[in-house]
Amino acid sequence: MFIATVIGNLGADPELRYTPQGKPVCNLSVACNDYYNDQKTTTWAKCVIWGPDAENTSKFMRKGSQIAISGKVREREWQDKEGNMRKSFEVHAQQVQFLGSKGGDTGSYGNSQGRNNNYNNSQDVPF
Repeated sequence: MFIATVIGNLGADPELRYTPQGKPVCNLSVACNDYYNDQKTTTWAKCVIWGPDAENTSKFMRKGSQIAISGKVREREWQDKEGNMRKSFEVHAQQVQFLGSKGGDTGSYGNSQGRNNNYNNSQDVPF
């Protein structure tokens, strides 16, 4: 089993759609930044979220929001416009955690159970 954890910022608003059977699925591109010798590099990760987590992600997250996703890595093959076979890897979420919103505002949190807690200031934090 190939498991990965992706922590970063959404590169675009989540794309929510429904399968013909009515199951929600959300596709994301997550930018993961790394710094080495004062140089920033960005790696993009494709992520797929299913079920209620997909709907919650679409509802609460926007471009720039911080997110953590852990799940199975799956290979996907497709044919490009020129007829060449291509491959990519996607992380199919088993756990989703909302880390904050665009602009560093961490006032809204969520998790894979779909709970959402709003903390207006540090005095409200329960620990």
